Amino acid sequence: QGTGVIDRLFFVDEELGFLCGYTSTEANTARIIRTRDGGKTGDVRALPLPASGSDQWAGVLTPYLQNGTIYLPVKISDGQTPSRILFFSSADLGETWVYEEAMNRSAAK
Repeated sequence: QGTGVIDRLFFVDEELGFLCGYTSTEANTARIIRTRDGGKTGDVRALPLPASGSDQWAGVLTPYLQNGTIYLPVKISDGQTPSRILFFSSADLGETWVYEEAMNRSAAK
């Protein structure tokens, strides 16, 4: 599962929340922990990162809710070049995450 540190929490309501932080990337995947019971238990959700070949860590930043969709910025870096921020979204309360190609193109400009 790699190594990591949780350094922020985001709750949509009293039950649904996300534990975010920094993790090593394995198989081009970052992780976020989702709780549906107010933090009593949690399940790890995978965020498939686009293949870059050299990223060593991912920082899952604070998610935000907009019009019923949860957006999740993820900062990735290889430790040598400037870091990048990628965006993911979830329309099913964090069950699955989609890489937001259009948002990522805009952020790169």
